[in-house]
Amino acid sequence: MSEETKKYVWSQINVNFAINLVLNGVLAWLLNSSKEVIPMADILFDLTVTTLLIVFIVCVLSCAGTSKAIADGKLVSNGWQPSLGIIKRWSSIRNLWRSVLLAILMTLVLIPLLYGIFSLLGIAGISVIGYMIFKAIFAGVIAGGAAWLSNLGTLAGPSVKLEASAA
Repeated sequence: MSEETKKYVWSQINVNFAINLVLNGVLAWLLNSSKEVIPMADILFDLTVTTLLIVFIVCVLSCAGTSKAIADGKLVSNGWQPSLGIIKRWSSIRNLWRSVLLAILMTLVLIPLLYGIFSLLGIAGISVIGYMIFKAIFAGVIAGGAAWLSNLGTLAGPSVKLEASAA
């Protein structure tokens, strides 16, 4: 992978991490500020919806941005460019399905894992401040991971040639 491509992917990860860290921390506070303790059922429901939405939205936007960067020549390409309308449509549909599948898979892995960890630790609820901090970090990490995975998926598609690392 070229240095420009690595910088592009890291910038996508960092931007998505920062935006979702702040946004979800604020949302957790606004939606739960009237409660003393947030019960586990509410937490798991909120994290399920959050994971599905964040991963789907981040993947759709990252795939579109990466595809545009490839088309604009900002990322290393093997010369094939989606110039025909049907190919562009197929590429968009492929990215949409990748986003849906990644959102479902990450949710199916992370939520039961979190439930298991919370159960093992005997956590039945979390304070609003504790949940705000947890959700902010959780959402940031999920968004950064989704950006990374979707960029790798788009970069590994037929339109990009990955260069051997010099390391």
